[in-house]
Amino acid sequence: MSQSVQELINKIKTEGIGEAEKKAQAIEAEARDKARGIVKDAETRAAAIIREADEKAKQTDAATRAALAQAGANLLRSLRQEIEALSRKILLRETQTALTPEMMKGLIEKAVTGAVAGGAEAQVAFSPSDVKTLQEGLVSRLQGELRKPVVFRSRGDVARGFMVSFDGGKSSFDFTDEALAQYLSGFVSEEVAALLKG
Repeated sequence: MSQSVQELINKIKTEGIGEAEKKAQAIEAEARDKARGIVKDAETRAAAIIREADEKAKQTDAATRAALAQAGANLLRSLRQEIEALSRKILLRETQTALTPEMMKGLIEKAVTGAVAGGAEAQVAFSPSDVKTLQEGLVSRLQGELRKPVVFRSRGDVARGFMVSFDGGKSSFDFTDEALAQYLSGFVSEEVAALLKG
């Protein structure tokens, strides 16, 4: 009997161990499948996070480049305006210095003589500070040479230079410091623009 009990015990052990091994193998296989699924899910999420981060980095880079380009354009525009304003100030100062009463006498004489000789009546306007200087000698000399009178008058908005009209003031030729500086600054602006583009 003891032998049959021993055989029975051995049989139960063998069957139990075999069954336990099968269950262990099934649990292990299930754990491996779950682990593979978790790893695959983690890899998928990581790839999505990397793609999203890469896309955000590209967007940030593009936005940064656009902002830098706009800032550069704004800086160049501001620099150009500053240079043009400074050059205009310099041109105005130099024009005012160059438009001495002696120079203006010669210019006025040339401008008025040709037109008045053709039959037009001339009106000349200049700054109140230049009235006395320009009228001395110039008016009497021009009146003596020309048949029509030349009307000289002062104008408060003229700092230096003069304006000549041959149609009763409806239109005029502007030789004031402001007009000459404005005209000359157009050439300076083109040069500044060319320099900034280069």
